Amino acid sequence: MDELRRYIAQCRDQGIGDEQIKGELIRTGWNEADVLSALRQSQIPTPRPFDHEYSFQSSTVDSGSSIENSEYIPGVMDLLSESIRASKNRFKTYLAVLLSGGGILALSIMVLVLVGVPLGISLSSLKVSLILLFILIFVLYLCVVLWMYGAMLMVFTTDLKFKEIWKELTVKRLMSLLWTNFVATCVMFGATLLLWIPLIWLYPVFIFYQYTVITYKVSGLKSLHLTNAYLDKRRLSVTYKAFAGPFLMILIIFFLTYLVEVFESTNFSSIFSIVFLIAVFGVNLILGNYMGILHQYISKRKVDVDNLRKSKLITVSLIMSVILIPLSIISIVALSMINPVSQRQKALDSINQI
Repeated sequence: MDELRRYIAQCRDQGIGDEQIKGELIRTGWNEADVLSALRQSQIPTPRPFDHEYSFQSSTVDSGSSIENSEYIPGVMDLLSESIRASKNRFKTYLAVLLSGGGILALSIMVLVLVGVPLGISLSSLKVSLILLFILIFVLYLCVVLWMYGAMLMVFTTDLKFKEIWKELTVKRLMSLLWTNFVATCVMFGATLLLWIPLIWLYPVFIFYQYTVITYKVSGLKSLHLTNAYLDKRRLSVTYKAFAGPFLMILIIFFLTYLVEVFESTNFSSIFSIVFLIAVFGVNLILGNYMGILHQYISKRKVDVDNLRKSKLITVSLIMSVILIPLSIISIVALSMINPVSQRQKALDSINQI
């Protein structure tokens, strides 16, 4: 198998396409399954290093593979099999992120309650204390959720261990992720105003931009444009794969849900409930890795970042949103102020008529 992979690497260095390599190897007597396996393994992208800031001064995003290699994306079943393998390798990190996030939140809430409530009682202002406590817990919850969100993206796109994720997931990176989510939401709103068709066209960008942010440390509108460049001319294929894999996994969940309902009144109900919970946990892990691996494949395309082709649709959608969101807020406030006046005027008119 090593010999086969070396031959494939040599052919790719010479600019020979995968289909031509596959056909030649099969003609010379190699087993087709072995050839496909070797092609897939040699195409799995290595996780991006995080020790250097992503720079838009570089001419390409990925200089480690040829342009032809970067276009390769496996089928749905191959992606799922890769996701299952990755889930096994990343299970401990995934579990550590979940437990640490939940533990931090639970411990912090307990401390806030133990300190806040007695303080409120001693100051004879329990109501104010409870309101402040609720606000602090809500803010803390948002911070923990944001950290877990970024950590999970790292789990699904890299092979970093839990301690390494703690070091890499800085406040700056989390703020970049938060800011990009805000920008993407505005673009989605503007695309919706353009009669839905632009929203459907840009939907794959909204699926993958978060992985671009966490992988390349590029945020805001640039991450949307960069993700759109990855999807150029293969948007439909990537969208199909982005939906087909999760759909198959969701079917498994529905089937298990049906089994739980069927055996609900039997002695096996508790067993099936436990199996169901484990399956849901596993499916979430596999789906996360599925989308992360799919993004790794689409981002292997070479992009001339110095002359990045910006999507006019993304720009127009953002402009629409920036213009219309303030106008919508002003209109709502104005109507809320006018409506009570008009209601009082109608009431006075009716009294005068009587």
